[in-house]
Amino acid sequence: VWDVNRSNAIQKFAAHQGPAAKVRMLANHDDVNVFMSAGGQDGKLCVWDMRTHSPVFNQQLHKGCINEIAASSLSMSVVTASADKTMRVLEPRMSFAVAAKMDAQEALYCAAVAEDVAVGGAGDGNLYFFDMQSGECIYGFGASEQGAVQCVGLTEDMHYLIAGGDDGKAMVLQFV
Repeated sequence: VWDVNRSNAIQKFAAHQGPAAKVRMLANHDDVNVFMSAGGQDGKLCVWDMRTHSPVFNQQLHKGCINEIAASSLSMSVVTASADKTMRVLEPRMSFAVAAKMDAQEALYCAAVAEDVAVGGAGDGNLYFFDMQSGECIYGFGASEQGAVQCVGLTEDMHYLIAGGDDGKAMVLQFV
């Protein structure tokens, strides 16, 4: 963790045997204030409490690389998307217990969270929409004409979903 005002590292975290694929901060300035890293090879999610600088979760969640860590600012739930064709919903307020597992047809490269819906971009060019409570796929949509969906995001007001992929095109969907 880097202090930009002082231009130095304030904390270094050892987490993975290989490279870290993703890092993410999640904070509500109340009871959740964590730093997360996902392993590029080990399928592990490591979480540290930023107030105490101590580890609070360190577990292999996936059999493949975790390609994305997304979080809901509303529920504070965390979603991981993996090359093993699954997404997991974790609850920080319950010691990062897995609340739901979601299965896709192909490896998942990216994810976004809109309230209680997790969106995953997959290697088959589809976007998968999952109910975060049940883990059920509620909708699938072809978003890339050729190749994988590599990135997905939501506008701040959560009215639009933007996806991009191997076909070099961006797609904007109204998401209400």
